[in-house]
Amino acid sequence: MNKWIKYIALTAASTVLSNSGAFAGNTAVVNQNSGGSASIIQSGKDNTARIVQGGKSSVSKKAGIRKQKGNRSVIRQSGDHNTARQTQDGDDNISLVDQQGESNTVTQEQTGKRNLAAAVQEGKDNAITHAQTGDGHMHTIIEVGDGKTIAVSQSGLDRK
Repeated sequence: MNKWIKYIALTAASTVLSNSGAFAGNTAVVNQNSGGSASIIQSGKDNTARIVQGGKSSVSKKAGIRKQKGNRSVIRQSGDHNTARQTQDGDDNISLVDQQGESNTVTQEQTGKRNLAAAVQEGKDNAITHAQTGDGHMHTIIEVGDGKTIAVSQSGLDRK
């Protein structure tokens, strides 16, 4: 994966989980069953963010110790009535969402290893759906305006 993308993603993912109580009706949920990092930053009202992360674990033959590789997720929302959901199952996946505006929706689903999904929305009544199955996929979508819909799906394995 490109070094600058990793740097941006890891920097963003190191942000502390934050759900601002200063605004009414915001909901943030993080479910993790493996190592990794997740952060949700919200301002505005009636925003919903959900991160679900799972990962395969490996067992060291020498020590019998379970190791889990981490997924990283970041959701940042400003505005009202926005919804973002990130679901990751696999290892070393990165999901990023930045929503600004009103009534926008982003859904990101990744299964596999070393996938990156990044979505930026600005405007009103926009929708983005990312679906990646396999290894080494990358999506970056920037959606500006009102009433736009984008759906992207990739599957297969990287050839590296």
